[in-house]
Amino acid sequence: MRQGHGEYREPIPPADLIEKFPEAIWPGLMPPDFLPVLGNMAGDWLCMRLGQHGEVAEFVQWYHGGGDWLPWGHTLAQAIAFDAASQHLPGNSRRHAIPAEPMRAEGATGNDPLLEWAIQRLPAGFEQQLIGGPDMDGERLAEQMIAAGVAEVAVQSEWIQRLLSDPELSQLDTDAKAAQRWGVSRQQFNAWMFDTESIPAEVRTKFLADRRPFQDWESAARRCTRVVEIAPHLAWGWDLLGYDAMRRSEFQQAAKHFAIGLTRSVFTDQSIRFRTHWKTDHAAKFSAAMLQELLQSGRVSEKSLAGQYEAEYLRALCADEDSRQEWVTEYWLGRSDRSALAGDYAAAFDEAYAAGWDLGAPSLPAYGSVLDRLVDLAVRAGDAARAELARTHRSCLRDRLGI
Repeated sequence: MRQGHGEYREPIPPADLIEKFPEAIWPGLMPPDFLPVLGNMAGDWLCMRLGQHGEVAEFVQWYHGGGDWLPWGHTLAQAIAFDAASQHLPGNSRRHAIPAEPMRAEGATGNDPLLEWAIQRLPAGFEQQLIGGPDMDGERLAEQMIAAGVAEVAVQSEWIQRLLSDPELSQLDTDAKAAQRWGVSRQQFNAWMFDTESIPAEVRTKFLADRRPFQDWESAARRCTRVVEIAPHLAWGWDLLGYDAMRRSEFQQAAKHFAIGLTRSVFTDQSIRFRTHWKTDHAAKFSAAMLQELLQSGRVSEKSLAGQYEAEYLRALCADEDSRQEWVTEYWLGRSDRSALAGDYAAAFDEAYAAGWDLGAPSLPAYGSVLDRLVDLAVRAGDAARAELARTHRSCLRDRLGI
């Protein structure tokens, strides 16, 4: 099979995917509804994500260094197009959960067989833009992709990062001594980078010549509203909308956003790229930390949020770091048991899935039992495709790690 020129350039031969133990599958770390199709030769994959009825729900970019993932479109063609366009789009070029760095070694798009294949399967008008070379108009391309619904979530992600990133301060992200020079903890420094309005005036005067750093929360929130509309299963849109509401003292609305964000997988929060990781000492998820803060401060009441979240689950997310994964896994397994007893096997599958891939299971052996459960529940729910894929992930875990 021919390779492309983008970051994700290496197709997996179909024969390799139907092997008993496909090498590209990372059992446990990779969610069990992911089937890798294109690799970057560094351990990261573009994956097909299967839905409940055997359909391809979306194509996602999966990062092996932490398991984070982000939808890159509804089709493989959209994902390849985003790969080609991404280095030119508005944003700060932060990739995965790591700081800004060169995105690919080659960067050429001309005569790329994968891109040429993708362009033929996109709406008309993308060829000139995507093969435009280094002078490509990034904003125009982003607007065109959003208007056509091509990899919209990924494009919006890049644009929102730009709206919340001051160019000068963004350079400090990779500076390990920046917080030390400012005389604060790294956690406090990260909090200030997340919301630059929170930087005290005396600090701005000393280090920024009293310049107010650029952030456009209003525009970012508008784009996040669109993101949660088309991708409500991702955490980062809810996180940012909740915080924007807090900034405007709309505490009840903020709490509602955070309550929804609670149940979104931590692997979908893009916490490094959006800088919400400064709250991880307080809770496993940004939404959990912020919701707990609102409740404890009395800005919102438990009564006003009745039915929007479960106190037991919030306590698990806010437990000591050593206990969080175990408590959250047990919470979801308990819910899955109750749904299965009620005969709702589809819900039981989703809840068992969360037991393994909400925060991550507390140990590798735990993934074995979760995968066994998923296979059984998928079969009972008539979900043949995800049953077979979970069975393959389970086989890989047994073959490689003896679990």
